[in-house]
Amino acid sequence: MPFTDHQLVEYVYNVPWAIKGKDGEEKWLLKQACKDILPPAVLQRRKSPYPTSANLAYERFLRERAQGLLAEAGSPVFAVIDRGRLAAELRQAEGYFNSQLRRNNLETALALDAWLREYRLTL
Repeated sequence: MPFTDHQLVEYVYNVPWAIKGKDGEEKWLLKQACKDILPPAVLQRRKSPYPTSANLAYERFLRERAQGLLAEAGSPVFAVIDRGRLAAELRQAEGYFNSQLRRNNLETALALDAWLREYRLTL
């Protein structure tokens, strides 16, 4: 988490991708910029993904919410996503959504629906 300062992230975000890494080393430019203030253990560790939940209760929650969207005739999210595709996702066996990659479609549909409703947007 040492590299999550929002000003630093905003600055580095705008640097061309080819400059951010060197010889396959991830976050090379960022590490070079911080090498005088961070301990070697932080500078030398490999990048690791944020933890993800494989909790079956979370999967059931997502499924329940997505089923609720499908049951609503006027859900605004279906102006953007395909209702049939979301229904097909939900036909996967329980336990299928045990990784962030596999849950992405459900989480995105739910988040987009919430955003459209919150800001009362129509498409």
